[in-house]
Amino acid sequence: MPTSEIQRESNATFFATTASIMRSQVILRRVQQRMKKTPAEIRENLSGLEIAPVRGADIIVVSVDSPSREFAREFANALCEEYLRFQDEQLASVAESALVALTREITRLSQELKATDEKILAFAKEHDVSIDADVPELQALREEKERFRRLHEILVNKLLQIDMTASFNVRNVSILEPAIVDDEPVHPKRWWKVRFFPSLRKWIRPPNED
Repeated sequence: MPTSEIQRESNATFFATTASIMRSQVILRRVQQRMKKTPAEIRENLSGLEIAPVRGADIIVVSVDSPSREFAREFANALCEEYLRFQDEQLASVAESALVALTREITRLSQELKATDEKILAFAKEHDVSIDADVPELQALREEKERFRRLHEILVNKLLQIDMTASFNVRNVSILEPAIVDDEPVHPKRWWKVRFFPSLRKWIRPPNED
């Protein structure tokens, strides 16, 4: 399959997942709580919700139809802002899990290094030789120690990179501009359409529906 076809399929999957997340009950409940509205008030005022990608760009347009101009603007803003908050929480959770796993492995390797040092010293003392002696057994232990040391150094560097990324709280999803309300109603029943333009550049895992 041509690379362009693979890219188009990947983008389509990404946008479909993003739209699914934004329409999920998890996100909609968060929007409801943020707006301090009851479910009935949301249903009464939300006449339509469209989430669609902009062709040829990493952008989606969120359109909200409502009989209330202010509700439409507030709902669009809240929906996209809660999506960003959800993304931040997901990234923080992934970073925390990685930090815990790396810390455990670094601790294990530190113990292995200490144990190997003790084996080298014990062998040298038992055979009355220097720890740098050209002895096959000591050479094997020194090579084992060097493997542990290199792996330990690699994991420590990864740990620092993850910690630094988490500290800066880097977002790969951003909002291009706040909600824009049409000057005139676009439907006979005085429904207002609001457009919102988040730029999307990061895969987000769908939330678990409770």
